[in-house]
Amino acid sequence: MKRIFVFVRSCNYSSNDSRNSKPEWFSREKCYLNFKRTINLAICDVTYIFDGEVNTNHYLSKENTFKISKGTFGKDYSSYMFSIKYMAEQNLKDDDIIYFLEDDYIHKPGWSEILLEAFDELDAEYVTLYDHPDKYDKTLNGHLQCQILNTTSGHWRTAPSTTNTFAFRFRTLKRDMHILSKIWIDNKKYKELWNSGATLISSIPGYATHCESGLLSPVVDWESIINENV
Repeated sequence: MKRIFVFVRSCNYSSNDSRNSKPEWFSREKCYLNFKRTINLAICDVTYIFDGEVNTNHYLSKENTFKISKGTFGKDYSSYMFSIKYMAEQNLKDDDIIYFLEDDYIHKPGWSEILLEAFDELDAEYVTLYDHPDKYDKTLNGHLQCQILNTTSGHWRTAPSTTNTFAFRFRTLKRDMHILSKIWIDNKKYKELWNSGATLISSIPGYATHCESGLLSPVVDWESIINENV
């Protein structure tokens, strides 16, 4: 059985929370609890790549299911670059799937299985579960054209870019290390990947969302999902 190896970037405090507008119902702890509720551990292994030491009042201080790898990065850029190299050094099979995840995402139940479908049924190279609303804004993307695809359980679209939360096979990571390990800014990275012939698909509607006000995956009631059983 194929496995998904999830690597989550996290820290005690993110300056992004002060720069970006978060929904009033958002918290990183809620995202973590949602992640634990919705993940299928029968097909997933999880490692948190943590910037610094885990404070005693941090929600990960009592985590005993997931692996925690610690480092001192200080900046989002440094954390990203370390994580890419860390993942490339793992003893994984070429067909193993890596889900590179930021800690401010919400997931719908079933996302693990949907992610597997994208790779198994569409032979995807890069996959995002985030249906980024900028793809529907003509002022940002002009008359964006895409291909609509389907798997057993849902629909997908080709997309030119997404955030720094995305999935790929281990062999794809090794092939594209010269790009992934040098370009941190997401739009620039995906433009370079696109120019190299790589493709990206996005689930529609999204099975996950980045938690920024005005940038939530459309159609889904994410507030209800994050607050379920809290």
